Amino acid sequence: MTPYDFIKDATIEEIAEVLYEYYQIGTIDKCREMKKEIEKNKWISCNEKLPNFGVDVEVTTNNGERFIGHYAGGCWYDSITGDYIQVKAWKEPSDPWEGEYK
Repeated sequence: MTPYDFIKDATIEEIAEVLYEYYQIGTIDKCREMKKEIEKNKWISCNEKLPNFGVDVEVTTNNGERFIGHYAGGCWYDSITGDYIQVKAWKEPSDPWEGEYK
């Protein structure tokens, strides 16, 4: 992957944020780690790319609902109920909260 691959689809704000973080941190490895985090949180259109078969991902439907779902056999399914859903975009699930319960 070249540096151009990162910036070609990024917004000006995303590029500025990465540059500012790089300026503060000053390491290429940390900048690459931040780039992976940005890509992880990016919604991917189903027309652009589909996830691996049967893998749970976060999805958003045509009417704005969000689920954990998976793509299997040419269709999308709610991973909790097994119901068929119409998915517009997907992304890797966010990390679980690791804070302290009070």
